[in-house]
Amino acid sequence: MPKVKIKSLYETEPHPSYGGWNNFITTCEVRDAYRGVVHYGLSNCYYIVFPDGTLIDGAGSSGGVIMQDVREKGVWNELRELKLERRKAKLIMRTLLGALDRLTETLGTVFERARKEQKVTKKAD
Repeated sequence: MPKVKIKSLYETEPHPSYGGWNNFITTCEVRDAYRGVVHYGLSNCYYIVFPDGTLIDGAGSSGGVIMQDVREKGVWNELRELKLERRKAKLIMRTLLGALDRLTETLGTVFERARKEQKVTKKAD
């Protein structure tokens, strides 16, 4: 069990009844470990904790793939890549959400005009 505070790279949290990642991780089985990186698992989910406390969590077989990358690229190189990918994903999501906000605003304006025109048409009839 790491002596550092565990914090998810993806900003997720376990159920509040666990009291945080450090408590939750004790309920998981250790599936693999390499140079301070520990791969925990519970059912079909994986939790990979790096020496600095960064947690990568997800579902499926990706945990094993990440551990293989840790072995091939090195602990800190893999963590750096994962953090860079996360920043890129957040930027893409921010861009998409901004576009969605603008689209919603435009559609609201279009619908409001259509309602006004409908009222004018009904009064004219």
